Amino acid sequence: MKKIDIGVAYAIWSGLGITAIEIIGVLIFKERIDFLKIMFISLIMIGTIGLNFTRTS
Repeated sequence: MKKIDIGVAYAIWSGLGITAIEIIGVLIFKERIDFLKIMFISLIMIGTIGLNFTRTS
């Protein structure tokens, strides 16, 4: 079993939650999505992936 720091785990769950809620909003509630939303959500996901790579084993 691999160990993940609590701060990194929280950041991962937060990033995934933010992305999931935005996708649900667009698909179910027909919210508008524009370039800036896509860009900033992409930055959240890049940061989440980056944190996952910085963990130590």
